Amino acid sequence: MARPIAFIDLGSRMIQYFSTLGQYLGPAYVPVFFSLRYKSRGVLRRLHYPLYPNRPCGSAERFPEEADIDSEYLVPKLRTETDRASVLKQVPYYCWLVGELHHFFEHIRPAAIFLWNGSGLAATIAEQLARHRGIAVVFGENGYLPNTLQLDAMGVNAFSSFARAWSLDEIRAFQWTEGQRQELAKLLVVYRDNRLPRPQGRTEHGGRLRASWINYLR
Repeated sequence: MARPIAFIDLGSRMIQYFSTLGQYLGPAYVPVFFSLRYKSRGVLRRLHYPLYPNRPCGSAERFPEEADIDSEYLVPKLRTETDRASVLKQVPYYCWLVGELHHFFEHIRPAAIFLWNGSGLAATIAEQLARHRGIAVVFGENGYLPNTLQLDAMGVNAFSSFARAWSLDEIRAFQWTEGQRQELAKLLVVYRDNRLPRPQGRTEHGGRLRASWINYLR
């Protein structure tokens, strides 16, 4: 039986990219999406994926006691002051979100979860719940050069395994071959000229798949 790989709260463009991975995961794994955003949910609906959670937003007085959450672990990883305040004050939306993610993990029991950047409220909660359950966590982010993608099991930016493993002096001491230097120089020409890659993955109608107009109105 195929085991789920859970993608947590991706934006509408990311949903389109990562939803195509299903055909490449092989018979052992299947993609499942936990999505809170209207446009992302609209795209998933058009692609015939089940929607998790069953409704895009809600509130609760408290989250389930069995959902073991450490607020001090969450707060430093959150990007916005609003999200940090939501955790510290345990506002109803935050309590609802913890409960929904807890029930999602209990129901889906994923083999791994994927987080883009990982600094959003849903992503930080999902990371902590997954690690408590021994579920593998993978972070994704844009690479530092055009047409590149970075994947990391620890996090991105200051939380990445690369940032934790080496000091700046150790990075400066790395030795590169002449071939590697030439390859980097070619990439930097495009990077410095700000030449963005052309969009790919067009639909049969000539453009990328969009959510329905009602999702934009929402």
